[in-house]
Formats: sequence, structure tokens, C-alpha cells
Amino acid sequence: MDFFFQLANDLPGVKGEIVEKGRVYYLTFLECTCDLCKKGYVTTPLLCECSRQSVIYSMQSLWKERNFNITLCHSILQGKMDCKIRIEVI
Repeated sequence: MDFFFQLANDLPGVKGEIVEKGRVYYLTFLECTCDLCKKGYVTTPLLCECSRQSVIYSMQSLWKERNFNITLCHSILQGKMDCKIRIEVI
């Protein structure tokens, strides 16, 4: 899992950070990639719950034997410069 978050840094507009090896990570999106937001159809930060759910789905699909606690720390739609998601293996 640590390697996965290191590789995230190679993706454009994405930053992966290992907070605690094997246990806690941050995934940061440097820009909003949601077409609903980019086209101005939705501007509420509630839309960011979709991203959080997407990360839950992706993590559980990749590591079926593990459980995760996924927290949206902040988002661009909340007025921040990026979207930061905390991923904790539980």
C-alpha cells in the first residue's frame, strides 16, 4: 500500500503522502477533476462526498481483505486550494 501512495505522486495533479507506513495516508488532488463542478452545474461542497465514496470503493476494490476509514479533510469547493483525503487502514 505504501508503494501505491508513492506512485500517486507520478500522476498529474495528484499527491500521495505516507503519514504512518501501512496505516495512514493522504491523497491530495491539486485541482478539481469533477465535470459537474468544472462546468458550473454544481457548486456545493456536498458534491465532494462523491469523491470520498469513490476513494472508499477504490480502496476496498484493491485491498478486499482490509477496511478503511476515509475522511475528506478539505476541498476546493470548500474554498481551499486543493482536495485532501485522509485514508486510514482500520
